[in-house]
Amino acid sequence: MRLSPGLQRILTSLAGAFFIAGIIYSFYQIRGSGFKVFSEQAFALLFLSVPLMLHLSIRRFQIVTEVYAHRYPYYEAAQTVIYGALANVLPIPGAFIVRVASLANHVGMKKAIYCNFLAYLIWISVSAFFVVGFYFPAIWVAAFSVFIFFAHLLFAVFLHKTSGRIRTLPGLFALQSVLTASNIVRIFLISYCLNGVVGLDTASLIQLSGVVVSGTGLVPAGIGLAEAAGAALTSLAGDLAALGFAVVAVNRMLTWAGLLIAVFFVRSPKDTHKAK
Repeated sequence: MRLSPGLQRILTSLAGAFFIAGIIYSFYQIRGSGFKVFSEQAFALLFLSVPLMLHLSIRRFQIVTEVYAHRYPYYEAAQTVIYGALANVLPIPGAFIVRVASLANHVGMKKAIYCNFLAYLIWISVSAFFVVGFYFPAIWVAAFSVFIFFAHLLFAVFLHKTSGRIRTLPGLFALQSVLTASNIVRIFLISYCLNGVVGLDTASLIQLSGVVVSGTGLVPAGIGLAEAAGAALTSLAGDLAALGFAVVAVNRMLTWAGLLIAVFFVRSPKDTHKAK
């Protein structure tokens, strides 16, 4: 169901207010439970994770563009990823719109939508698989084999029907796996910095919930909803709910900070077209 622009703006405003209030309350709660300063080593790893995950996101989009078109040059892919992610702060599905618009110039609107939909399905399926791996380690190898076989078969049939390149699938799955694992580790490191370690199993659940919430389209990038999901999951795992909210919020702010810094190194796609 598509929401009206007015309702979308109201929901976004409420979610933004909830996000800010939640951060203040969460850090107050964490501080009251024995908050300590950031661990220097963990903070250094978090700092390094920002450009690393941005680079992986750009490389993933490059592979996505190969599904129906030629691979984008790195700089052009970076422009689309960075400005698309920043557009997510608007009361619209900004990243999806920017990426579809960029690809539509090369392959048409229908295939551009197919391409982004495929990328999201791989993203959510890989995230779900990590959850299975952490919670059911005894069947991890078997689950991995079955998952790879059926997922590859399903997406291969889809690409065959839509004249896409099947050879792009292994690269997409591999890169998405690295990106998802990196985000799970980053969630763990953030919790460590906040003096409240969230296990990798819980971190994988938080990662999956973020993917699901961000795809609902109710509020931009799932702001507020992803943090609330993180709070609920850490509470169910026996940890402080405020820790889960704070971990997801800090993860979001790290991503935004990286994007804002990256803007200074790339021109907007519109400026690039003007320069040609």
